Amino acid sequence: MTVADEISSTPAIQRLVAALACNDVEQMLLGALLNFPTAYSKALGRVDADDFFDPVHARLFAGIAERRGAGRMADAALMADMARALDGELRDHGGGIAYLAQVVSAACPPMAVPDYAAKVRDAARRRRLMDAGLTAMVAAVEGEDVNDTISATISAAESLIDGGGSRSRLEVLRAVVAGMERPAAVYATGLPKLDVAMGGGLEAGRVYAFAGKGKSGKSLLAGTISANLNRVGIPHAYIALEMGAQEIEMRSMARDLGVNSLSLRGNVPTGLVSRAGRYAADTPDHVRYVDLPGGTANRLRSEILTAKHRHGCIGVILDYWQLVGGRDRAVTEEEHLRRVAEWLAAAAKRLGIWVLVLAQLADDGEATAVSRTGLTRNADQIFFIRGDQDGNTRWMEMRASRFTPTADVGSRDRPAFVIEGPGPHFRDLSSLSSATF
Repeated sequence: MTVADEISSTPAIQRLVAALACNDVEQMLLGALLNFPTAYSKALGRVDADDFFDPVHARLFAGIAERRGAGRMADAALMADMARALDGELRDHGGGIAYLAQVVSAACPPMAVPDYAAKVRDAARRRRLMDAGLTAMVAAVEGEDVNDTISATISAAESLIDGGGSRSRLEVLRAVVAGMERPAAVYATGLPKLDVAMGGGLEAGRVYAFAGKGKSGKSLLAGTISANLNRVGIPHAYIALEMGAQEIEMRSMARDLGVNSLSLRGNVPTGLVSRAGRYAADTPDHVRYVDLPGGTANRLRSEILTAKHRHGCIGVILDYWQLVGGRDRAVTEEEHLRRVAEWLAAAAKRLGIWVLVLAQLADDGEATAVSRTGLTRNADQIFFIRGDQDGNTRWMEMRASRFTPTADVGSRDRPAFVIEGPGPHFRDLSSLSSATF
C-alpha cells in the first residue's frame, strides 16, 4: 500500500470525504432541474457535471445539460433515456427507475437553485482541495524537495479557484450568461480623468500597468490611489518592494492632516504627535501592507494568495515589477520578469482581483526590453507617466488597451494631474478650480 493509499483510507479521512458528499443537496438540485423549466438557467455557470459527488447524479446533470443545450426540455423522455442508460447504476441505488422518481420528488424550489448549485460546487472544490492537501502530505513524507512541494501546492490551489483545465464552448457560454447576472464591480481610483480612460476604474480580473522614469511619481501615484481606495472602504494589498509602508503612510497622514510630510520626522512637536495619534486611531483600515524588499516571485505569489483568501483583498498594488527577485541562474532577466507578468495576469483572472503594477522606464522614457516583452503582452492597459521631472504636472500616454479605445489622459499642453502637497500626492486637475494654477 502506498503512503497516499494509507492516508486516504484512514477512518478520519473517510469521515471527511463523507461529510463533503452532500448527496441530499445534489438530489434536490437535480429534482428542480427535472421539474421546473426555468430552473436550468439559474444553474448556468454555477455548477458542472464533474462537481457532483455521486456518479449517477453527474450523469443525470450531463444529460440535462446536453438536452437543454440542444434546445429541448428536461422531461419524461429524458428520464426514460437516463433510466435505460443508467439501469445498472440505478439498481445499485435501490429501486432502479424509482430512484429517479425519488430525485424528482426531492426538488428544491426554483428560486433556491442558485444556492443549491453553489453548495454542490463548493463541496466539489473542498474535495479537490482535500486531494491537493493529501498530495502535499505524501510529497512531504516521501522526501520531495520542500520548495518544489510548496510551489506545486500553490499551483494546485490556484487551479481550484476556477476549476482549471479546459472548458467547452457551452461551459464558456454558461459563464458568460452568469456574468451578465453578476457584472464585475469597478472601483474608482479617485482620479476622475484616469477612471474615464480605464473604463470606470479598477475591474476584477484585469492588470493595469503604470510605467515611468525614475522620480516620475510612480509610487506617489500608487500611494494616492491606495489612499483613495482606503478612504471609501475598498480592501486591497500594497506590496512594496522599494518604498516601505511607513513612508507611504506618512505621506497619506501628511496629506490628511494638512502638514508637510517632513514635519512628521525627527523632533515632532507634541501637538502634532497628538493629532497623528488621533488620526491613527480614527482612520479607515482597508490596506494590507507587505514590505518585500528583495522579495522573490514565489514569495510574491504566496503574499497575493494570502491577501485574497485570508484578508479578503479584492486588489493588489505592486511597487514595482522589475524588483521582483528569485531569478534562476539559467533564466534571463527578461524571461524571469515575463513569467512574473504572466503569473500576475493569470492570478488576476483566477482570483477575481485587479492588479495595479508599477514599472520602470529607461532614461529615454521608453520601455526597456523586459517591459516590452513582459507587461506589454500581459497587462490589459498600459500607461506611461509623462511630465517634466523638475515640474509638478503630469499626463499619461496610454500605450495599449485590450478593452477600451486607446486615449491619452491629458497632454503636455493640457496636463491631467498635478503633484501637490501636503503629502505629496497626485491630484486630478479637473477637481481643482482655475484659480489654483
